[in-house]
Amino acid sequence: MTAHLRNQRQQPSCKTSRSSPGAAAAGLGWRRSSQRRCAGRVDVDRIAGIRLFIRVVETGSFSKASVDMGITQPTATKHVAALEARLGARLFHRSTRGVTPTEVGLAYYDKCKLIARELEDADNLAALMQSRV
Repeated sequence: MTAHLRNQRQQPSCKTSRSSPGAAAAGLGWRRSSQRRCAGRVDVDRIAGIRLFIRVVETGSFSKASVDMGITQPTATKHVAALEARLGARLFHRSTRGVTPTEVGLAYYDKCKLIARELEDADNLAALMQSRV
């Protein structure tokens, strides 16, 4: 194996991210300051993003969802815009009266709800098992 390939294997793909102080303070998992995030680790930001997306769909409003999540409305809007950019798909129809999910947004919402339920079930199972110890 060449030295280049050996070095490439040993160094995980990482990137620096910056996020909302309000979200970190609210316990949503977004980082308070710049930190390195590696591809092989669970991305807590993504889980928090899923929860935010679900709240926006359920409330029909970035403002209401941001209040529920303890973040500012511009932060919520930016996180959903980043999610749309990452997916390469528009998730919401935006109007002055609120937001409604697109067809892609509805399909993504259904999958996100399943993921959120599974996470809650896993948390509950871990808590139950710990209480028996």
